Amino acid sequence: MHRSNNKKVIFELLFLVVIAILFYSSLFWDTRLLSLHLWSDYDAVLPIEHYIFWYFNINHKIPLWNPYVGAGIPVIGDSLSLIINPIYFLLLILFNNKSE
Repeated sequence: MHRSNNKKVIFELLFLVVIAILFYSSLFWDTRLLSLHLWSDYDAVLPIEHYIFWYFNINHKIPLWNPYVGAGIPVIGDSLSLIINPIYFLLLILFNNKSE
């Protein structure tokens, strides 16, 4: 009876490990490129860049706050926004899409 109890515990632990691996595998596996996705910040930077260009196009001024990320983030204080970088600011002015 003691031996069957050990098998049951091992089976339950193995089941929990498999469920955890299936649940968290989407965090580590990028299905678009079939490679690990931990090295890229593409998904973090692109929405911020799009919002800055969109806001600058509509209001003709630099946004101070991005309300669309979580409960909102400061744009100038965010290191990913690059808004203080003079080269980025020049690109923002020169390549601003007026048709959106």
